[in-house]
Amino acid sequence: MDGCNEKSRCNIKLDEYTFNDLFDDTKTLQKEINKINDESRLTLLSEQANQEFTSKPIYKYNFDDYKNGLQESMFGLLNDTINMPITSETFTKNNRLFFFGVCIVLLFVVIYIINLMF
Repeated sequence: MDGCNEKSRCNIKLDEYTFNDLFDDTKTLQKEINKINDESRLTLLSEQANQEFTSKPIYKYNFDDYKNGLQESMFGLLNDTINMPITSETFTKNNRLFFFGVCIVLLFVVIYIINLMF
C-alpha cells in the first residue's frame, strides 16, 4: 500500500500532457476552494462588524467606536452608492446617518477654527 486508493490517480501513466491537464485541473479546483473559503470568511467578518455597530447603543460608544463608525459609514456609503441603486436603506443602515451628521459637525468645527486663526 503506497498511499494509492481507488479515487487517486496512481495507476495513470503520466506523460507531460496528462500531467499538465491534471495539474491545471488541480490548480483550478484549488482556486475555487480558496475563493469559496475567502467569500465565507468575508461574509463572517462583515456580519461580525455589522453586529458590533448595531448591538451597542450610540450613547455607549467610545472614541474608537466613533472613529471606526465614521470610517465604516463613509466607505460603506460610497461602496453602496457605487454598487447598487440608492434607497433609504443605503443611508439608514448601521447608523450611517448619525455618523454622517457627526462628520459634518466636525467639518464645520474645523472650518470655524480655521476662520478664527486667520
